[in-house]
Amino acid sequence: MRPAGEASIVVDCLGRKLRGLVKVQPFAGEGGEGPPQFAKERVQVEAADDLLPLITGTKKLYMTGAPAGDEEIICRERTLVAQWLQRKLQPQFETPIEVTSASASHHGKVLARFAGSEEPSKSWQRFYSTFHIDHKQNTASMEEGVQVNVWLNLSEQPISDFNLGFLQRAGCIMAGGELPLLTQEDLEEVTIRYQAELTKDQALIFQSTGAQSVVHGCFRFQDVDQLTHAPRYSLEFRLLLRQLRVSLPEPCRGHNGHNGHNHS
Repeated sequence: MRPAGEASIVVDCLGRKLRGLVKVQPFAGEGGEGPPQFAKERVQVEAADDLLPLITGTKKLYMTGAPAGDEEIICRERTLVAQWLQRKLQPQFETPIEVTSASASHHGKVLARFAGSEEPSKSWQRFYSTFHIDHKQNTASMEEGVQVNVWLNLSEQPISDFNLGFLQRAGCIMAGGELPLLTQEDLEEVTIRYQAELTKDQALIFQSTGAQSVVHGCFRFQDVDQLTHAPRYSLEFRLLLRQLRVSLPEPCRGHNGHNGHNHS
């Protein structure tokens, strides 16, 4: 599939930064690769029709510029988002998973970001253009617990500029564990994958901490003719995902110390 364009990016490699011009490719398209699945690539595009009714209070608080007015609403709705996410992801895993409203984030468990406009209110943060993993945490396993972000478009219009993208190399979404070894030469092989025209009825789900975290960031096309300058408003819930260990039952043993089966 032909690239959608190019973008100039900065990658935080945990102590050093790389800069380069890379190709941009949407997730799905004619002759291209299909959309990713979370269990395999730690990122997924999910229909959010059944999620939006669960977060009406949080959306209203941020859109009116007063999220601190009722933390109880945000806390309750984060729990609902965690339950929603567990229902979406569990069918992809053979063993049980647990999603909770806990988070390793020191920047907040819910973030609203803006781009291409004036700051809506002090509760919003500017978009982050450096490609990164959250909290520079690239060692934790799913058994230990990793952060998963549910990222939503708050605009009525699909996102056409300031898109959220994910780095891919050698046909696979890059993991945070690869960042310390990434070189300038390697960067020439990197492609940004993204969901083109993300609507308000879709959610991006991605792992943002741990060894298998995805390297993500906001990007703009290098070609000025591809820039729409349309403002972007997004809301992000940060949750904790654990893959639970399953203990096998001990075999039943008789009084003589042997198992209870009769082999006579």
